[in-house]
Amino acid sequence: MVLISPVTSQNDDLQRTIEQLHYQGAEDILVNAPQQSAYGYQVGYNHPELQYTLDGKRYYVLWLTEESKLAQYKAQRIAANDPEHGGIEIRTVREYDDPATKTFIRSAS
Repeated sequence: MVLISPVTSQNDDLQRTIEQLHYQGAEDILVNAPQQSAYGYQVGYNHPELQYTLDGKRYYVLWLTEESKLAQYKAQRIAANDPEHGGIEIRTVREYDDPATKTFIRSAS
């Protein structure tokens, strides 16, 4: 299992997301790898937690434990590197023992 965080709930959410993407027919699923375009070219040195291609478009997913401006900066960097991206998703997933544990999903694009 590939890990993206010391936060177990985030790693579990990543694995569930990857399973769903396989079911949907996503291709070229990468975890913590240099940013690539839908054509397989490296377009950035940043490492989105998850990236994949679906229906010819490249999508990116970032995980956080709380809202932060850093996520918005990362999303802007991803978009600048790949202006033809299909979407950038920011997922806020807290620790399992956090009373506010939920998965919040928002689009950054």
